[in-house]
Amino acid sequence: MVIAGEAVNHGASDDRVAVLEWRAWEGFLLAHVLGDAAVRIETDPFRKFPSAHFKRVCDSFTTVCFQINLSVRGGLPLRIRDLTKRFAERGVYVVNGLVQDIRKSTLHAHLEAIGLPSLKAAPTGPADEILFVKTDLNYGGELERWLPPESMAAGGLEHLVAPDFGAYHYKTVKRAELQEGVWADPALVVEHHDADVLPIAGVGLVHRRATAEAGASW
Repeated sequence: MVIAGEAVNHGASDDRVAVLEWRAWEGFLLAHVLGDAAVRIETDPFRKFPSAHFKRVCDSFTTVCFQINLSVRGGLPLRIRDLTKRFAERGVYVVNGLVQDIRKSTLHAHLEAIGLPSLKAAPTGPADEILFVKTDLNYGGELERWLPPESMAAGGLEHLVAPDFGAYHYKTVKRAELQEGVWADPALVVEHHDADVLPIAGVGLVHRRATAEAGASW
């Protein structure tokens, strides 16, 4: 692994991957998957990517991966989607530049759009069904919670952070006992707790893993 200033090479390398990373390296899956092929370039998502860095990446790599530890990236000043397009125009392949939103509600919507069941629960249903109340952001929105106000505003994240409801405050509750406001809260999601309520056996386990590992994969 090489840090930004040492990452420049004379001519593009086919066997190394430039990882534009922010607070998502130690303990994350990607570091183990890429191993020595990873060239970690510390990147501030709340600033535009410097032109000089862009040129150096294009001159030194053929593959780029974003590893930004935020659940919603579409409004960030880094402008990941535009940066991805610029890399592509220079012949650099970007692994995940179009992944802008990895909230649980977004996963639900994608699954439903292609005709697959999701863990999303509805207000109507058996009153005694046990439901799972979670933050919509990854890992309780713990990282977003501690961002300075100006960064929260720059990323459009203010309404997505659940106050006093972090990763270790997820809870199970019967549908009949769930407060009505929870269903409309953009910072929270309500999911089925028992995968047996879904039409495909085991789908709950798959979705929970996908949600838990999203930050590590993207």
